[in-house]
Amino acid sequence: MAKAKSSTSKSSTSKTSTTKSNTAKSNTAKSGTANNNKSSDFVPLSKLANLYRIPPALKSESGKRSKTIKVVTFKDIPNAGFVSEASKTMKLTPETLKKHEKYQLQPYDILMTSAGNLGRTAVVPTDLKGNYLPSQNVFIVRFTEDKEAYAYLFSMYMKSPAGKKIIDSLTTGKTIPRLNVKPFKKAQVPVLTAERKKTSKAAFQKEMKQLERIREIESQIMEIREAFTV
Repeated sequence: MAKAKSSTSKSSTSKTSTTKSNTAKSNTAKSGTANNNKSSDFVPLSKLANLYRIPPALKSESGKRSKTIKVVTFKDIPNAGFVSEASKTMKLTPETLKKHEKYQLQPYDILMTSAGNLGRTAVVPTDLKGNYLPSQNVFIVRFTEDKEAYAYLFSMYMKSPAGKKIIDSLTTGKTIPRLNVKPFKKAQVPVLTAERKKTSKAAFQKEMKQLERIREIESQIMEIREAFTV
């Protein structure tokens, strides 16, 4: 009788151990799935977009056939919103312009400063007319799909504490800070979701409204100064 009880006890213990083992495996699998889902929310920038930086050798060309091209510099990148002007120009022949076609600004391109005041971003609007190129200290981030939505998301993310941390980690130079564009392609950026699409566009628009208010106040201040006489 004692042997029978011992056998029964061992069987019960074995079943309990098996159950615990299966439960642990199940929990591990669930945990692994959750972690994978979380990590998949961010991917390297190169999987979503192409980065373009104009060749240093590109210079203005004189001649009757040369066309005037507007060049966006870091000074033209506003604190928020869209690019609206270009402070410089250069002349290029139709052949050279065609050769550098991929560097011409397209709607919903994101422009980022790569020297000096780093991390400033601006989106290219749909109504920007004419031929525009970025200067040497500005590079293009061009998403391959959902361009408008990604333009808002990426622009706002780069201005956030997480985005600034990425930029700081890739900054070199003491006198003139520079962003190392090559490793920037590997930066982990958020994948577009319905919620992110909604919140980033709302934040982008809110930021633009605040900038408009600032510009109005600055204009009023200038009017006060110009009207002052003694």
